[in-house]
Amino acid sequence: MLALASGTALGQSAGCDSTKNPWAFVARCFGSALPHGDTVSLTRGLQQAVASLRSPQSLNPALSEFGRLTRTSNLIGSLHLNFVMVQQDFRQTLAMAYDWKRDLIRTPHKQGSAHGGVHAGLEARGLVSPNAAQNPEDFNEFVAHLSFFHGRGGATSPELMRKHLAALSDSAAAYRPPEAYLSSPAYVRYMASIWDSLSTQFYVTGGPEARYETDQGGEKTQWVVGARLGVDLKAWRPGTALARFNFFDWPAALVRRATGTDTRFRPSGGAIPTLSILLHNVAPGANAARDSVHNLDPYTRLAVELRSRSKLLDVADGPVWLASEFRHHVEIDSPTSIVDAGLHRHSRLQLQVELPSGFTLSWARGNFPLSEAGDDRWGIGFQFKYR
Repeated sequence: MLALASGTALGQSAGCDSTKNPWAFVARCFGSALPHGDTVSLTRGLQQAVASLRSPQSLNPALSEFGRLTRTSNLIGSLHLNFVMVQQDFRQTLAMAYDWKRDLIRTPHKQGSAHGGVHAGLEARGLVSPNAAQNPEDFNEFVAHLSFFHGRGGATSPELMRKHLAALSDSAAAYRPPEAYLSSPAYVRYMASIWDSLSTQFYVTGGPEARYETDQGGEKTQWVVGARLGVDLKAWRPGTALARFNFFDWPAALVRRATGTDTRFRPSGGAIPTLSILLHNVAPGANAARDSVHNLDPYTRLAVELRSRSKLLDVADGPVWLASEFRHHVEIDSPTSIVDAGLHRHSRLQLQVELPSGFTLSWARGNFPLSEAGDDRWGIGFQFKYR
């Protein structure tokens, strides 16, 4: 997973503290550009804009900090839990997926439209089940990494945002109650001004890492060292060529059009997948499958990962998201015994629908390096996020 870079927040660059309550920050710092009573429309519109942009695959330092609703102690870090009932081969299994990240070092710097720095952190992710023998995806990984990141584009200066807001203040004052502003042409121009304040963003990160991979019972283990390179491209402005030809978002765009969430077919450039390329040296430990072919020698492994997150539709409680993840691992120059046993290549694809209430619906096919290949897996669960 690419490290999420944090840079100077919009509010911080304007001399306002947005860390405690970003919506109060909006009212305090931008509300003066509108007549009294229109702050409600302003903050609600900005909430919708930030909600559309926020995503685990969004590597925009300014907007990720600006849109964060809470700041928790770095002692715990970021923890996502998903309690899920998995259906596979006519068998149901209760499991818990976890994804934990904690920053150790983060030294961002910004110069003009460019930002970069150094980031070191810890990560842990996997799936555990009360009955390890029935774990449908028996793979857990623990990662320590050092990343150097650099990016250009994304959010522009708060001065440009203030300019757009000031130009709309007179038209916004004519609407009573303020909620009527949300369905007005002035609101459409306001939202367009937000998107116009964003530019296409390119972000790259890379560095060394070390991993420990294991199944739930510790019967299969391996130590991994190597490096990873991550690339992220986001075309934030709607209608750009990059957005229109983002084929990965076309299915979600069709759903948004069919449900009336969008008034026309409009793929999102913010849903362009994040690409990670990983080159590892793997030292197998306990591994009955490799031991059965008398090969526990270290080997070189190449991995490619794609992740994206697209909005499917809007409901009363908020947006419904489709999160996609594809991971492919292949052993380089595998001996014949490993190839014949089918241990040299592993691929996995997962699609997960995430509802505003926290409920999730998921489908997965394939397997991780230490887990056994299985049939399609369907799951329904509830996720909890602590940031």
